[in-house]
Amino acid sequence: MPRRTSAVATIAMMGLSLALVSCGDKAPLGDVTINFGLGKEAPGFVSGEPPVGFDIALKDFVVQDVENRKTQSGEKITVGLSERLTAGQRETLLLNRRITLVIATFSITEDRNKAGIDFAGPYLKTSQAFLVRDRGLDTIDQRQDLAGKSMCRVGRTTGINVPMPESLQQTTIAESVGECVELLEQDKVDVVFSDTLILYGFQRRNPELKVALAGDYGAQQYYGIGILGGRQDQCQLLNRAIVGYLNTRWRADFEAYLGAVKADHPNFESDFKPTRNDMDALSCRLPNGPAA
Repeated sequence: MPRRTSAVATIAMMGLSLALVSCGDKAPLGDVTINFGLGKEAPGFVSGEPPVGFDIALKDFVVQDVENRKTQSGEKITVGLSERLTAGQRETLLLNRRITLVIATFSITEDRNKAGIDFAGPYLKTSQAFLVRDRGLDTIDQRQDLAGKSMCRVGRTTGINVPMPESLQQTTIAESVGECVELLEQDKVDVVFSDTLILYGFQRRNPELKVALAGDYGAQQYYGIGILGGRQDQCQLLNRAIVGYLNTRWRADFEAYLGAVKADHPNFESDFKPTRNDMDALSCRLPNGPAA
């Protein structure tokens, strides 16, 4: 089956196990294969082999929804590959129809919408911050402490174009946050800039690192499930599945995989859990798909 047909049919089956779909969603889907795009190593979101983390828990929730549909309908629905992607590969492989859904700390942005990528969700929100070495006197607690420091950030992410103070000496561009963190741990850079929740995962893995200046630079990020544009009906069905996840599994999975933030964010649900207004404003915005 062509990739375009697979993408359309795949999203249409989401949400049935939550008893939120309409009678029109019972139409046969035929032979469908779903290929997931997942992130590379990002503690808290995806880590290890087989991978575990918050994004993996959401992916498993979607897979269970698919299995419920298959059981009830008898359709030939197959969960195919789960491919691990760098930040730069997410858009390319989705637009090329090599993957069907992207669940990989994928921020909803206008630029991505313009490229032909739509989003269901968001399922998580986060500020942006710095990860630094926590070594007493040479730590970073205020903006002026960035003066003379070197920075690493990741190409083709929302963090790459965030304006920074001129006092930062140099910027290293890496393929992943993990590569930046390795440079930080090896004293080859002084700070790593990325999304706050992603950085807390690396802080949890290495207590000699700490998250600093959360929210001082950058903008609020809203993570969604990336799909091809022009699939609004199917996107809304996936939204309903995400609502079910937010209502039933979100808190437990957040505490299990991202609970390291609770010491600094005791009201973590208000800080990181999206609202229905967020979903209404940000998701399923593309009436037409990407150009062929």
